[in-house]
Amino acid sequence: MLLGCRLFFEARLSSTGDYSCASCHQPRLAFTDGRALALGATGETVRRGAMSLANVAYTSAYTWASSTQKTLESQMAQPLFGTHPVEMGLARQPTRLLEELADEERYASAFRQSFPGEAQAVSMFNTIKAIAAFERTLISGRSAFDRYIYDDERGALNESATRGMALFYSGRVGCSECHSGFNLSGAVVHQRRPDAAAVFANTGLYNVDGQGSYPKSDMGLIEDTGRASDMGKFRVPTLRNIALTAPYMHDGSIAVQGQGHEGHRAGCHRAAGLAGFLEQSHRQRICGRREARLSLPLSGQPSVHVSRTEASVAARGDGAPMARLLPSSPRRTSGPMGLKKGIMQTAMPAGALSCFFERPSKASWQLQGSSQCCRSPRPAPGCEL
Repeated sequence: MLLGCRLFFEARLSSTGDYSCASCHQPRLAFTDGRALALGATGETVRRGAMSLANVAYTSAYTWASSTQKTLESQMAQPLFGTHPVEMGLARQPTRLLEELADEERYASAFRQSFPGEAQAVSMFNTIKAIAAFERTLISGRSAFDRYIYDDERGALNESATRGMALFYSGRVGCSECHSGFNLSGAVVHQRRPDAAAVFANTGLYNVDGQGSYPKSDMGLIEDTGRASDMGKFRVPTLRNIALTAPYMHDGSIAVQGQGHEGHRAGCHRAAGLAGFLEQSHRQRICGRREARLSLPLSGQPSVHVSRTEASVAARGDGAPMARLLPSSPRRTSGPMGLKKGIMQTAMPAGALSCFFERPSKASWQLQGSSQCCRSPRPAPGCEL
């Protein structure tokens, strides 16, 4: 995981040597970039905004409008090697990058430890696997919303947020029809639902011809499937850390919470009280688990094990961290998400790497158990190999 962390912040992965994965996925902004449309390494504008990486291990499809990108590894090919538009711009010089990494002993040693027995451990294939392993450890939880639902901490949400939550889960506005589940993004993958389908929705953001069409520059899922019914559909993003991830929608056309637009389903972003509720998903931490050794198998999906006394979400084979849902009493009642109330605890072993979002200005990567701390965009020394 530490190898992937270092590579995530490594600017040499771009053609200019100035851009890294963290340039568009900044920890202080919940792994987004604060732009309406992302910028590539050469300054070229990407046609969509950078999505948050919070809880990305449980995502059932990647990018804004593709039903075929099922893994982090396959998705990574576009930003690294894509040419229309150029994002990282690595297509013409991956060999140079690999030679430079292999010449640095800290990288060469980390690759050997992570991929033992391979004759050529420093490879683009392994670089992508390492970054994906790191991204799978970015677990977001323990917000006021989580404490209210899982810990039964009634005082975690104020009166305004409680009213907003009631609206959010009501048929009146229907927000939770799309933004459901623990990640507020629809279905997630786990052992019992390895083939869970991502939720794509048309929010009515555009209607250029009076019949629901979107601008030809970006028509959404229809470009991937060719189905007319997929016009204007985009993947439902997580609402976690929404206070940090403005502007909103696939093209950043909604600048602030509460601005909304006429077409968005029942005016979710306009309903009184909703902003106060959604902000309660912000004050949390994103945790990365540091393993005793660097070799992390990358196959498999997070698995869920449920018993009468304990439900746990655990990584089995992909390096994702483990979270446990422990009952607060033998009898549990259903919360508004259809989840069981209990105590949510995130496994944070000694030496875990974590990002704290108490205030955006103080967001930092910190190696727990030590005084060492590193700030974006350079992860040293917290991600030091």
